[in-house]
Parts: sequence; C-alpha cells; structure tokens
Amino acid sequence: MRDYIVLAPPLPSKDGAPEALRLVFVKDGFCWPALLITLPWMLYRRLFVEAALYVLAVTGLGFLGERIGAPATLLAAALPLALGILGNDLRRFALRRRGYAPRGVASGANIDEAEIRYFLGLPEAAAAPLPPRIPPSAPGPMNSQVGGSVIGLFPQAEGAR
Repeated sequence: MRDYIVLAPPLPSKDGAPEALRLVFVKDGFCWPALLITLPWMLYRRLFVEAALYVLAVTGLGFLGERIGAPATLLAAALPLALGILGNDLRRFALRRRGYAPRGVASGANIDEAEIRYFLGLPEAAAAPLPPRIPPSAPGPMNSQVGGSVIGLFPQAEGAR
C-alpha cells in the first residue's frame, strides 16, 4: 500500500466547489515522472520557481563539468535522480508555501483507493483491500422454488398460498 499526504487549500472556493473536491493527495515516495521527464513534470505540477532553479543547476553543472574536465551528462544526471527521490516532497513543500495545510494521511493501492479510504474514514493499518467491482449480471430466471402469484418482480412475502 502507498501512503498519500492529504493537503487542503487555504481559502474557500470562489465558484462554490466543496472542499472535498479541492483536496490534494500527494504520494509519499519515489516519483517516476520527476526522474524521467523532469522539466515537463515540474511545469505540469506548477513548480515554476523550482523549474527555474533546476534549469540554472543543470546549466551550472554543465559549465562546471567542462571546466574540470568531467562529462557534463554524468553530473547533470544526478539532478533528475535526486528529483525522483525527493520530487513528491518538493511538490508538498511548494503546496505548503502556497498555503495548503496538511489534513491527514491516506493509504491505498492507488490514489483512487486512498481517496475512498480517506473519505470513508477507514483505518490504514487494519484495512482490508476493497473488493473488486463486479459488473451487474444479466437478470436470470426466477427461482423455481417460489410459487404462487408474483406482483411485479417480487414474489409474495408469505410464499405460495
């Protein structure tokens, strides 16, 4: 199970959206998009200040690599790895800087299950996995043991008379 930190926005919504729809769930752990597509991930997550610092750091490491004779790609590869490890923490800190307040922790196999567990108030430690969704089956034939007249789809409460 993965843990998600739940953050609430600072002010009520101007369009009247309930606070539950505005909560942000940030995964606690490694962030693959931050490792693989660092700059687009930062821009998508609205980490603009951090993205500018990342570009400056990559440029500085490239310049430093040329000055000392080390391969620039080797030095620049360390930054995405560090962001993969700390990416979700960086996102959480940026949300805190914007005024979001932590509301709790939710656990689940994925973000959908964590949201369900959070809103239903299920405990994390003793929680059993949620049952899989079963598609509705086609209506079958009526039970042959129930006899007598039928009103609509329901047999008489007393059984056959």
